[in-house]
Amino acid sequence: MNYKERWQIETMCRAMKSIGFNMEDTHLTDLNRLSTLVAIIAIAFVWAYLVGIDKHKNINSIKLKKHGRRHIAFLNMGLLELRIPS
Repeated sequence: MNYKERWQIETMCRAMKSIGFNMEDTHLTDLNRLSTLVAIIAIAFVWAYLVGIDKHKNINSIKLKKHGRRHIAFLNMGLLELRIPS
């Protein structure tokens, strides 16, 4: 496995834990419920990521910082687009 593939896995784990879905806040311990939650979060992760890519390509291109990285990640852009206004 190369570094780029590993980084994608790390990004998803970080999103599941802290930067988007806060899975740990559920305090689930039942293995069946936890498995279901992981599956649902994985689907939501992919959905938000694809929405972010679509918005970047078709609606509002993400600006690049001076060092070449995007100002906002596709996942974060997708989560912002999908969130329910309060």
